[in-house]
Amino acid sequence: MSSEAPQPKILLVDDEPNWLNLMEKKLKPLGTTTHRAQNGLEALRLLRKQSFDLVITDTDMPYMDGLSLLSWIRSRAVQVPVIVFFSGLIGGDLTPEELERVGASGVLEKKHARTRLVPLVKKILFSGRA
Repeated sequence: MSSEAPQPKILLVDDEPNWLNLMEKKLKPLGTTTHRAQNGLEALRLLRKQSFDLVITDTDMPYMDGLSLLSWIRSRAVQVPVIVFFSGLIGGDLTPEELERVGASGVLEKKHARTRLVPLVKKILFSGRA
């Protein structure tokens, strides 16, 4: 990436501060700028004000979960890629494949985040495949 290229802006959405910290730490070496939201409603407020190059969201959060956030983004034809994290069962027993069919650009189980997050973000942001 050239020094003149803008830093990719990533919106991190999770109600667990430790996960937000972990994701920021993992993504920092990629030269990204991160913004935080603790639930889907906070994320909506940010998405209405500015554009992002990527949204990374947990599924299980208070007020508005990640699946509802994904649905809102896709229903408004927002073209931002969305990576969905899940801890155990996905809401409504959706499989990762079904999540991708409804608009997720990538799906990760949280227990694999430490090893698979950065390669997935690189693939989405830097290979031109979203």
